[in-house]
Amino acid sequence: MKKDEIPQKLLDMCLVYKGEDDCPFEYSSENNDGRFWCAEERALGNKKDLIQKQFLENVLMYIQKWDVYDWKKTCVDYLTQRKKRGI
Repeated sequence: MKKDEIPQKLLDMCLVYKGEDDCPFEYSSENNDGRFWCAEERALGNKKDLIQKQFLENVLMYIQKWDVYDWKKTCVDYLTQRKKRGI
């Protein structure tokens, strides 16, 4: 979905994804922003009417899928960062 097709209310739910075509973050074991960006981008998909609960469930599902061994820690990190930023 192109950025201009994504409703602002959905972008406002994102921690790091802001409608970019390519991930602006590097993947590293010390910073999960790259994983978070991919999970949010995939969670949005083509769903223009997504609600926050569904969005969070989708993001956490992708994190669990990609981070098989440390998914609990990564999910807690994601939710903690959202809370700190007031999202």
